Amino acid sequence: MPYPRRSHPDRVAAFERNLEWGRKLGLLPDDSAERLFSFSGVAEFGTYFCPEPADDIDLVTNCMTYFFIFDDFFDTPAGQPADAAVAAALEMADLLGRGVPPDRCGSARIVAAFAEVWTRMASERSEVWRRRAAASWLEYLHANITEEADRRSGEELCVKRYLQTRRGSIGVVPTLHLLEAAGGFEVPPLAWHSSLLGAMRMDATEHMIFTNDVMGLEKDEARGEINLVHLVIKEQGYSREAAVDHVTALANDCVRDFIVLHGTTAEFCDRLGLSGCDRSAVFRHADGVRDMIGGNFYTHCDIDRYSIEGIAVLP
Repeated sequence: MPYPRRSHPDRVAAFERNLEWGRKLGLLPDDSAERLFSFSGVAEFGTYFCPEPADDIDLVTNCMTYFFIFDDFFDTPAGQPADAAVAAALEMADLLGRGVPPDRCGSARIVAAFAEVWTRMASERSEVWRRRAAASWLEYLHANITEEADRRSGEELCVKRYLQTRRGSIGVVPTLHLLEAAGGFEVPPLAWHSSLLGAMRMDATEHMIFTNDVMGLEKDEARGEINLVHLVIKEQGYSREAAVDHVTALANDCVRDFIVLHGTTAEFCDRLGLSGCDRSAVFRHADGVRDMIGGNFYTHCDIDRYSIEGIAVLP
């Protein structure tokens, strides 16, 4: 990883405020849940993704808390359908699609948490931002439902089909919308929809998938979850070690490609004639993608969610 660790200077206090937010929303209903959550370290993702002192670190750590609790909501014991998680995902999609007010959401605590975070994200954002952000969040929610459908049906996935769904369920693009809201900027539409920024986001998305599947391999094996490493072994006939090396090499390719693309940001803005706030927003977005690539890598290295100890302790 060529990028150094970067984290928000208020991270320690932000963790405490985040725990209070989780208690208030009912996501951490008792001391045991709070201890397991703190041990897992998932709020760390927010502090690595959001290193600028002026950014709304609470919004980011709260959203990371939502992300991981929602993700774990689907992790039912083998053979048991995650009906409650699917119902929650559909309700969140309904909220985004029809603009259901947060106070009219159902009783599921995870839905209320999402509604609260989404309301804060969308506050003071333009209607253009709300539409594109909602579309990304819908893709994320639907991809999680796709993964549940594949689990229930025993779908035999290949690498191509696995990555197709995983690019949505990994949640990179929704998080980049989140970082815009936390930083108080908006990428202009022409730049956001450009091939260049789209390629940067794809590099980050795939790097996060490859990193998560390598660093989380033992965790997935302990739970009997599908993992890209296993699919590579099956399709390519590689040994376990060779498959890990192969996926690691794919991750490194993403970083190398991103470095080249990131270096063209100024020229890209010149070609589009961007100046002032629009130009600054593009740079903030490109740097945010960079921070996600580095932050995701270092968080996977640092937190207990993916450690051998975590696999033994976390249900």
